[in-house]
Amino acid sequence: MKLKVLFLIATLHFTVLASCAREASDTTAGPAPDNRSDEGTTIDLSGYRLIFADEFDGKRMNWDLWAADDPNNIKHETSRGPEAVEVRDGELRLNVRKVNRSEKVKWIAGYVYLKEPLEHNVYIECRFRSGQCSGVNNAFWLACKTPPNTTWCNKYEVDIVEARKDVRSGLGNGHLAYHDWKTYPYALDKNGNKCDIAAGITVKHSFEDYHIWGLWYGENEMIYYLDGQEMWRRQTSSSYPDQYYTGVGKAPVWNPLEEQRAYGKYGQDDWNYMAGYNGDLMHIILANIPWGSSWSPLVDEEADGTWMAVDYVRIYKPEMLLDSTPDTDLAQPTAEVTLDRTYSLADEDRIYFSTEITRKAGEELTLTFVQADGSPVGKVIVDTEGSLLTGITKLTSSKVAASLVQGKQLVPENEKMLLVCRITAKSGHGKFDKDAISVWCTPIAEADTAREPYFYPNFDENGSTSATQGWYINQKGFSDEIISRVLFSSTRGELSSFGRFRSGHNFICVTH
Repeated sequence: MKLKVLFLIATLHFTVLASCAREASDTTAGPAPDNRSDEGTTIDLSGYRLIFADEFDGKRMNWDLWAADDPNNIKHETSRGPEAVEVRDGELRLNVRKVNRSEKVKWIAGYVYLKEPLEHNVYIECRFRSGQCSGVNNAFWLACKTPPNTTWCNKYEVDIVEARKDVRSGLGNGHLAYHDWKTYPYALDKNGNKCDIAAGITVKHSFEDYHIWGLWYGENEMIYYLDGQEMWRRQTSSSYPDQYYTGVGKAPVWNPLEEQRAYGKYGQDDWNYMAGYNGDLMHIILANIPWGSSWSPLVDEEADGTWMAVDYVRIYKPEMLLDSTPDTDLAQPTAEVTLDRTYSLADEDRIYFSTEITRKAGEELTLTFVQADGSPVGKVIVDTEGSLLTGITKLTSSKVAASLVQGKQLVPENEKMLLVCRITAKSGHGKFDKDAISVWCTPIAEADTAREPYFYPNFDENGSTSATQGWYINQKGFSDEIISRVLFSSTRGELSSFGRFRSGHNFICVTH
């Protein structure tokens, strides 16, 4: 019998209807062993919460959650509209059918994607069995469906797996890869042809069985899994060993026109291409398509009538990122606040602070994070013009740092705002281990529904960064200090412009 796992919808804002899903009374869940697959080990998700699931237990596809491809979007002589999609016997079937409708359309196959883009820091997995033939690609992947799709954002692909049968061995070849399509208009391969920047590996697996393919989808890290076992982290590539960090590999000479706007490259020594992902909005896609090769030939009679059988799609998020209880919570801060717990920048951690503010005309507001002896660790300033300044080792300003908000008034006069500061602490002292301080703000009425802004670690000492950076101003520096207090000050000499103050280890606990 299929494992019946109930689910809880949390912060992903998916609207889930009862035809394909259920609500759980237990908010923590993890995958359990299933008698249709005994390969690999089970990933430990005991500290995670199941926040979305579609078990495909209904009688029809839930088109409120999912969308099909445009049937007029023909690829490999295949139309992939909703007619090839069905929910049957407790699974989603993406059917492959020979139709010979025209010279351009010889096949129909399945292609569905979740309408809502993923948020970061989630683990996603899909249990499926590939269609039982060679020459058909069975894919569980991520791609961008949300505009704009430009040379600087929302043109990226994550192949969690593309599985085809290898007739030489009878095994499945699972292709795990990334593709940065933002570079395609200007990057050239060794033959002078336009190319995306990409790399991948191949994973052998039993083709006739159901398998669980998973991905940790972090802000700046992706980890690929098969049946609970880690397979790849994108950093390694036998063909392009340095490409993850430099962008140079598939394109031997990479001179991106968008190196600043897309990737935040301003000459800083810790710039990192990170496989080209810069916050692109990604959607989960399930798809199959007739696509033969020498080692996986397409035989019409064998492929016709097969289907990719999808047991479920699930999304998990760490419980610690969903805990809405702040460490410190004060209705009105005083000039000096002793935190209910300390925060060490020597540890690998994310630390969040927020305060409500209502800036008066000509007023400058300052928060200073200090150690027990009073020495400063970092600072956040809202200046008299409504710009933001921050820093650990030096102050950077949203007035001058290259970003989407450069020069804009971010904190209007006499409007109640929520000011949020994130400190991304690193335990190491290597080139890529600088601690970062980041600041963002929003009208108070919008705070409790806001998603955390995307944090992109590529910014220089002046805070200049990419156009995809979600935090309004950022600065980096090495620090192992311990924050134990926060000082509040105003150029007006009183603190009535400050309201509720919170601190904690996730975005939700200081905003919702």
